[in-house]
Amino acid sequence: MSKLHEIPIVVAAAPPAFTPEESAESTVLALLCEIEAKLDALLGAGEPSTIDLRWLMASPQTLERLREALGKGEVEARIAGSGISLLQETAVPCVWRVSHRDSDDHPTGEFVEITDLPELLRSDRLAIPQGLAALRARCAQAGESSTFSSMPSPREFPS
Repeated sequence: MSKLHEIPIVVAAAPPAFTPEESAESTVLALLCEIEAKLDALLGAGEPSTIDLRWLMASPQTLERLREALGKGEVEARIAGSGISLLQETAVPCVWRVSHRDSDDHPTGEFVEITDLPELLRSDRLAIPQGLAALRARCAQAGESSTFSSMPSPREFPS
């Protein structure tokens, strides 16, 4: 059996360091490949997915390169709540950029959603009865006849 000091040691040169630009490019390429795979899964099996990019918020140049690579689509939404959420479809259909900012306009979240419609834009179907009641009240208050008021409420429909 050999002794530890008899084992030959070889010192290899360190691999060349990536420049920040090369690092950003390789990160963007990896993300584009991930988006491609997830978009294929949406097309094939209808599986929506989300990629959390909060880790990239410390690297604004990489985030900007990803935005440039994905391009800008036609649909954009802005939601004001306790902060601002911006949703932008990219030039690739069903690939959405979703950014969240707090009330002081500091970034709090960055995501890519691969879906027909981002979750944040979906209406809550459980809120329909309250919305219908509010609509009926508005119609009654306006003094206009409403076909809605003569329709049975959702609970009165036969099963």
